[in-house]
Amino acid sequence: VSTQSTGYHAKYGQKWPMEGQTPPEGHVYPSTDGIKLACVLAVVLTIVRFTFERLIAEPIGSYLGLKHKLGGTPAGPNATLEAVLTKKKRPNQEDIKAAAKDAGMAVRDVEVW
Repeated sequence: VSTQSTGYHAKYGQKWPMEGQTPPEGHVYPSTDGIKLACVLAVVLTIVRFTFERLIAEPIGSYLGLKHKLGGTPAGPNATLEAVLTKKKRPNQEDIKAAAKDAGMAVRDVEVW
C-alpha cells in the first residue's frame, strides 16, 4: 500500500502536523471545520423543526380537528386480572383466555392490561 494513496490512511491515518510543518506531498490532514459545520447544522435543523411544529403543524392540525394526545388511558384496577397475575407472574395463553372470559373483556384487552 502506497503512502501516496487517497484512501483512509492518506487522509486520517497520519499524525497531526507539528507547528509550522506542512504535510507531505499528496497528504491531507483532517480539519475541525467539518465537525463545526455539522454541529451548527444540527442546531439549526433542530430549531427549524421545533419552529415548524409549533407555528405551522400544530395550528393546521387543530384546524383539521386533530387533538394533542399523549399515550393512552391508564389501566384501572381489575380484581379478576390481578388474581390471575398474583398466581402466575407470566400467565400462558390459556390463562389469559380464561381471565378474559371471566372479566368479560377481549383477549387483546387482557394482554394490554
